[in-house]
Amino acid sequence: MSAFIIEAVGIVAFLTNVWANILIAHKSERGWWIRLVSNAFWLAFGLAAFSIANILNAVTFACINIYGLRRWQRERKASE
Repeated sequence: MSAFIIEAVGIVAFLTNVWANILIAHKSERGWWIRLVSNAFWLAFGLAAFSIANILNAVTFACINIYGLRRWQRERKASE
């Protein structure tokens, strides 16, 4: 895979992560889903760059994001 494509995937991962964090800061559940998309891009970047650290980071944060999303959903249901 070309270096240009690998960098492009990394930039898309970064931009989707920023977008997701802004949505979460505005209390939008959609931000959690976009953050999971960002994790998928980071995983693809790590695989393409042969970076174990990036792969571990993407998998770890995807698990944390799933936990956060589920907790957020439970808390919203409890407050309704």
